[in-house]
Amino acid sequence: MVYDLSTHLKFRLTGSFSNDLRRGGFANFRQALSNIFWKRERLYRTNRAMLSLKATHLLSPKTFLRGQSELVDAVVQVVRPGVWR
Repeated sequence: MVYDLSTHLKFRLTGSFSNDLRRGGFANFRQALSNIFWKRERLYRTNRAMLSLKATHLLSPKTFLRGQSELVDAVVQVVRPGVWR
């Protein structure tokens, strides 16, 4: 998204978000076998976000100032079915 505050000052905002849910693996055969009979497979939920703000100030037709700030975040949560939180 681009916002022109004036003819000399422009802001650009970009970002993304993703939510991923995947099944977890097991460290050994006993854990895998237990999962077959008890259905206690772990799920991993991952949220990722990125936000960027860029400002450009035109001083003259050949000169400009540019500043940029970014924020990146990732959260991983392990969900175990059958366990109350």
